[in-house]
Order: sequence, then C-alpha cells, then structure tokens
Amino acid sequence: MAIIITKPIATHILEYTLQVNQFAMDKILPTYPFYLQNNLSRDVNSIEAITMFTWIDSVRNNANVAKAEISIATDLVSIRATMARFFAALILIV
Repeated sequence: MAIIITKPIATHILEYTLQVNQFAMDKILPTYPFYLQNNLSRDVNSIEAITMFTWIDSVRNNANVAKAEISIATDLVSIRATMARFFAALILIV
C-alpha cells in the first residue's frame, strides 16, 4: 500500500498565488520593460502611456481576480481551474 503525502491547502494557495504573480510579470515585462514603464509614466497623458497603463491594468486585474479566487479555494481542483482560467485570460490580452 502506497502512502500519499500531500501538502496542506494553505501551501498550495501560497504557491499558486506566487505563480500568478510570476506569470503576470512574465506577461508584462517583455512588452513593457521597467525602463519603458518609467519613461512613459513621465507623460501620463500621452497615448502611449495610456495604452501601456490600460494594458498593464488588464493583466493585473486578471491576476487579482485569480489570486482572490485562489485565496478562498478549498481544494486543489478549484485552484487548478482558476489557474486555467487565468492562463486563458492572459492569452487573450494582446
């Protein structure tokens, strides 16, 4: 008989929350590296800055929704379903 050792749900919640943050950052930085974010933020009324902030906010909002759902999850299946929805949302943000 095999013994299966599983992590507590709190550990999964923490790990998946950190993954959401990492994936959001990995989505944002190739398009808008830190130096570009700093430079464009100096002129917040420019079209480029507005476009950038709107796009970044879209990624961050999806990440925040995923993290909120993960934080109240009671099982690993729910967490993985949330991650799948988050990945799908990230793919749609162009």
